[in-house]
Amino acid sequence: MATAAAEGRLHIDPRFTRLIDELRTFEIVDDGKETVGNEALPKFGHPRGRHDDAVYSLAWAMFATREVTLNPYELQGVRCTDTGPARHMCALNGGAVIPMCARSCRSMRRAFDLFDQYAARSPRNNLPIESFIIDKLKNVGSHTIPR
Repeated sequence: MATAAAEGRLHIDPRFTRLIDELRTFEIVDDGKETVGNEALPKFGHPRGRHDDAVYSLAWAMFATREVTLNPYELQGVRCTDTGPARHMCALNGGAVIPMCARSCRSMRRAFDLFDQYAARSPRNNLPIESFIIDKLKNVGSHTIPR
């Protein structure tokens, strides 16, 4: 949930005042008492006299949709100018390869920029670029390929 919020993909309707109030007082404490291996686990909760039911309901709802990209990274169109056979293997054209022309391709450079934003959000975001393009990148513009 924190990652979605940090990426600007978590939008809460202002009418959900109880949820917003609980989010404002929700606590994450890293006291180092709980560990898995060498990694400390944080504790989540609410201050005395407050509630966190709506926060946990939201977290479980988001967890249930963890395999679904709710708001993908958007590419404003793909314009392929390659006339060679590599264009059919390109990840932006439905293939699974980053072709040699990627550095000179405006669309692929934008895809790399979006991938860098995704990877910078969390060290757990460790998909290879090809999987990122397939699973998280969405073309919302036109798609042109030379004949």
